[in-house]
Amino acid sequence: MNSMEINIFKLLAGSILKSEFESELYQEQIVTKINSDEFIEDLININFRANDWKTKLEAIALEYFGKDYFINQLIKYNCLKIIESFDKEVIFRINSNLARKYAAYDYENELLAVFYCLEDELGYTREGFGHRKEELIAKEIKSAARMFLNQLQNQV
Repeated sequence: MNSMEINIFKLLAGSILKSEFESELYQEQIVTKINSDEFIEDLININFRANDWKTKLEAIALEYFGKDYFINQLIKYNCLKIIESFDKEVIFRINSNLARKYAAYDYENELLAVFYCLEDELGYTREGFGHRKEELIAKEIKSAARMFLNQLQNQV
């Protein structure tokens, strides 16, 4: 995977800023490919100042990479961000994003199901019905992230 492709997933995971991605996208060696590379053309045509930029980027990446690869990479870069974070609210926000992807992609991905269940448990805990503290749920989210990254590394 080239740096542009990696940065798509980093951007979707919030690991890099839109401005960083755009500066790479609009480099001369990329822009000159616009007539011969439909993927590059589609990326350049995204208005990154519009509210729907992320939805459009996801749709383009999903079509380009294929569903399974796209979801695995999306999970990978979100898991890396979870592991790097020591702020439980950041961990919970990323987990919530992954849980929403479980529903968006037809409840098919088993690992996304883990994040979905942890999101449910967090919701119950915050409503006063859960049996575990938020800190333990944050640790379990980090454990799930590590487990996925280990699985991914073992597949290579």
